Amino acid sequence: MSWPSSAAIASRRQRQVQRVLYVTLGLNSLVFAIKLTLGLATGSLSLVADALHSVTDSASNLLALVAVHFSSPEPDEEHPYGRSKFEAIGALGIAALLAIWLASRSSAQRWDGFSSPCLPSSRSTG
Repeated sequence: MSWPSSAAIASRRQRQVQRVLYVTLGLNSLVFAIKLTLGLATGSLSLVADALHSVTDSASNLLALVAVHFSSPEPDEEHPYGRSKFEAIGALGIAALLAIWLASRSSAQRWDGFSSPCLPSSRSTG
């Protein structure tokens, strides 16, 4: 009985990761469609906003799929140890995407505070 090579194990792992990412992308897309449809049908702004959050989840899935695609574990002439560093670069890209999302969301909340300030209530001193 021969043991599988490390390249074969890495290749199998990569296929499993891709399968999980495709399933997750499909489910995120389904959640987006349901939230957007229900949000527009009911006029719920929070559901529409949450649908947009699902879009960012799908975008990070797409970025991960691209990174996994380019991170071939098999060595070639130019990459004698494979291209596994693309996974790390993809993870940094996902982190940057999340940071941009958080910054834009924080900015939007601050802008709402500027555009509709709270006015002090008037007190009557009898």
